[in-house]
Amino acid sequence: MIAVIFTAFSVLHAQSPTESDIYNKLVQPGKESVLALDAVLKNTDSSSAAVLFIASTVAFRQKRVEDAAFLIYIGEIRAQFDHALFPPAKTGDADPVETYSALEQQLGNQINPAIMEKPKLFAKVLEKVKSWRPNVAAGYAPGWEYSKKASEKEAEAVLINAKREFSNTMDGVCALLQDRTYFAAFKTARNYNLKTGFGRPSQKECDSAVQTMQRIEREKNIYGFATHAQ
Repeated sequence: MIAVIFTAFSVLHAQSPTESDIYNKLVQPGKESVLALDAVLKNTDSSSAAVLFIASTVAFRQKRVEDAAFLIYIGEIRAQFDHALFPPAKTGDADPVETYSALEQQLGNQINPAIMEKPKLFAKVLEKVKSWRPNVAAGYAPGWEYSKKASEKEAEAVLINAKREFSNTMDGVCALLQDRTYFAAFKTARNYNLKTGFGRPSQKECDSAVQTMQRIEREKNIYGFATHAQ
């Protein structure tokens, strides 16, 4: 799947020559990609969504879950901000943000479970995302063709809304996972769904875990995993 992501982003990123050097290093195997990852982490505010997403795949491959989660989350926000500030020349199915959203979902299916396995680290990442802001320096390119730069005021409104939606989605989940009883039940239900053979919880244990999750979600008035599964 990582190779598919690299291929898709290489098509998008071909329009952003200002980042070609860091991009080419990120897609190299071995130490060079790790050094490029560290460079991106020092300049996340000025990196395009394409670079942030690819850096996230490198971080995840290196088992740097905190970095991988942070990069994919701000990458999605950056994509929305840039989409408003630099309206793509291509729309519909060819709209680059559609590609970003699809790939973010694919990568998120791996990164989200990994970061949620570490509730305290998950909370730390969310706080970093809240304080992050994109920067548009001279010569910055979003990674796609656009005809005219739009209103910065409108893009700022999109940024605020994107961060608000992110918080609305993630903050409740994070609060639930900080509850030890809920987290234990969450792991039991997840292991039932993912494991096979030895070590897999029984159906009875899974049902009990889901009931515990539902109870805590009702008590905290948070729409969580068990409510969503109903």
